[in-house]
Amino acid sequence: MEFVYDRTYEDVKNRTSKGYLNAADLNRVENNIDELAGYVDLELETKQWDIGGLPRQSDFERILSNISKLKEYFAILQTTPVAPVQPLNSYQKWNDIERILFDMYSLYMRSVSNKYYCGEDIGCGDEIGVI
Repeated sequence: MEFVYDRTYEDVKNRTSKGYLNAADLNRVENNIDELAGYVDLELETKQWDIGGLPRQSDFERILSNISKLKEYFAILQTTPVAPVQPLNSYQKWNDIERILFDMYSLYMRSVSNKYYCGEDIGCGDEIGVI
């Protein structure tokens, strides 16, 4: 998964690839949402964007709704931004969207990699005293 949450005013001013929203950005966000939903067997509606496709307000509402639904299943950090509100018309709001998704993904990956199995310094069924 890829996330872009470091857009700056300079990107917008200098018209770099991070300074505008295009089909690749929308597909990245939609794919990340779909991937995260798959981790918890959550069915969310996502869309694949073609070059020249124009997002409508309803598309942005769907993306924000999907993020809200994902937040019910994934932990976030205290430093995770609050989900932005409409209109999604600034680079800061798109940074926030992608940072939220990144934080969910990072914390999920940490949690699934921190598994202990029987026989690896932890025993099941062993008697232990009350501490």
